[in-house]
Amino acid sequence: VRIWDGLNRVDVTHISDTVAAHLAALRRCDDGSIWGRPYFITSGRPILLWDWLGELLAWKGLPAVRRSVGLRP
Repeated sequence: VRIWDGLNRVDVTHISDTVAAHLAALRRCDDGSIWGRPYFITSGRPILLWDWLGELLAWKGLPAVRRSVGLRP
């Protein structure tokens, strides 16, 4: 079930970018200035979540999401 209008964006990061970020952090683990801070791994290209999920479901031969529910205040 799709929640709300299905226009929410997410950043799907390729595994190679994730690995590169973790290796960069590992190389700097002796640098005390990196500890305790948040870091975000991103491709820098947000996509529409439900479009991507629709393509993924089609690729796997699964039925598309047809129902949506709205948000309640």
